[in-house]
Amino acid sequence: MTRMILEKLKKMFPKSERIKRQLIYAKQNEYRRFAESVPTQENWIVFSSFAGGSYSCSPRAIYEYMLQSDDYRDFEFIWILKNIDEFQFLKKNPRTQVVKYYSKEFWKVYARAKYWVNNYTMSVYLYPKKDQVYIHTWHGKPIKKIGCDVNGSLTEWNNYRDILFRYTNDVKKMSFLLSCSDFYSDCMRTAFRFDLAGNPDVLVKTGYPRNDSLFKFTQADVDRLKQRMGIPVGKKVILYTPTWRPEHYIKSKGFEYNQECIDFTKLKRALGDEYVILFRTHHMTVVKDVPEGVINMSDWPDVNEVFIVSDLMIGDYSGTVYDFAVLKRPMVFYLYDREKYEKLPGVYMDLDELPGPIVYHEEELGKAIVETLANFQYDEKYRRFNQKYNPLESIDCARRTVELCIPPKRKESSV
Repeated sequence: MTRMILEKLKKMFPKSERIKRQLIYAKQNEYRRFAESVPTQENWIVFSSFAGGSYSCSPRAIYEYMLQSDDYRDFEFIWILKNIDEFQFLKKNPRTQVVKYYSKEFWKVYARAKYWVNNYTMSVYLYPKKDQVYIHTWHGKPIKKIGCDVNGSLTEWNNYRDILFRYTNDVKKMSFLLSCSDFYSDCMRTAFRFDLAGNPDVLVKTGYPRNDSLFKFTQADVDRLKQRMGIPVGKKVILYTPTWRPEHYIKSKGFEYNQECIDFTKLKRALGDEYVILFRTHHMTVVKDVPEGVINMSDWPDVNEVFIVSDLMIGDYSGTVYDFAVLKRPMVFYLYDREKYEKLPGVYMDLDELPGPIVYHEEELGKAIVETLANFQYDEKYRRFNQKYNPLESIDCARRTVELCIPPKRKESSV
């Protein structure tokens, strides 16, 4: 079986690609030799979110749960971050270290930490030892196709050979891959090519730890957040969360947000003064600027805080739709490019299942928002959507995840 897979890979990868892979494997083997030479620390756990880009998402939720749990009071925590100066506040906790991404210390802590928690594809050079546990908490629930499932030809942004290598390389390392539904599990199996990776049993149904906070907030929390965000009192809050578009890719820059998607000036005029618009784009998308009067929340560290202050979401093919649905609040779907997007990159779900009106023309958007807010009911279609895509989301997904993946070593009481 292994020989058959290798022969398939040789046909897929040209000689230059194979040389590149050989160099990666050499570096990986160098790291593995070093890792095997140092002891594993049973009570160390290393966290990374978006390749060291932020303190966020499910790694943060797991960390914060473990911090307050007596079962893990003997654990030491390490956060991997690119900008360590921005996150020095984490060191206020005496059991928490902050380590710079790809520094010398980076390799040392991964070699020694018993547990790894990560929400992005792991560095190809890292490989866990047999006694280490890699918990993968992928950062989004997919509507659009991801990884090896993306439709279309090879392009600058969609290099199938590179994606195949990175995704299968990552899933081989995993001990656990968190899942929030059967639908999600099916997507991950094909996106990560479990059939090639040969690690089919890593999926565990825990729900998304990061969404625990969507069940815990109070009105006082909402009021405080609105004040911090600069949202005027008494305004209805509309959140627009567009994902990336293939045609907006710019070489060496990545994806840029195209202001032509929505004319915010027209939308604000259609809605009137009682509304305020928040804007948050995909983490891979560069935003140059947004029009005056629109609040750009793209850099706000906790997206759930943006959700809980919002009365309605304008969604598209972004996985934020699933998370916002946990709140059972109204949504309008602006799918002006539906036919094109269903072809490239493609979508996993039937878009007609989306729990709200679908709008294809910009001039209809303002009216749809006003009418949806005025007439919203959590109806049977919305319930079916959450039953299918969010069946495990609850207040204790972090606890469920930690107890399954990092079982507490409780001391037996003497009688």
